[in-house]
Amino acid sequence: MPSEPEPQTFELHLYGVWAGNVVWDADGRRLVWNAGYEGPCASPENGEMRPSPNDWGTFWTILDTTDVWSWKEEYRSRCTAIHDGGWSLTIRRGTRHLHSHGNVFADPPGWDLFTRSVDALIGRVVTRSARSDTAAESLTELLALARSTQAAISSAKKPWWRFW
Repeated sequence: MPSEPEPQTFELHLYGVWAGNVVWDADGRRLVWNAGYEGPCASPENGEMRPSPNDWGTFWTILDTTDVWSWKEEYRSRCTAIHDGGWSLTIRRGTRHLHSHGNVFADPPGWDLFTRSVDALIGRVVTRSARSDTAAESLTELLALARSTQAAISSAKKPWWRFW
């Protein structure tokens, strides 16, 4: 495990209606982000965050627990005619490296938990349909969720015939 909690590279790009970016600025030692709808009704948000070493540690543990490092390079669905949005993720930390991308109808296992963890890491408040409050989620709570769902995420990767 690398001694520095910060990544060498972290770039998350979301394209289409739900456009946004979270990018690690190594010189400034901060995450810079922007999010917002595209189009005439756009209400973009932006900000920056310098996560603590403890927050970075919890974030990396979530990624390890949900096995983000084993995501495939590409996730595609044939349903692109309805929506052309997509995503791209590049992470480099120590000897670990991940580059993965896809469209909105083909997310890797654990995608929702990953994006929620990124939002928590940058302190971004996201109102979700299942939550009526507007507080940012806690990385500690998300780690507990990751640990409780680890078996479900792992089983989703198994071929269908291995369930019997």
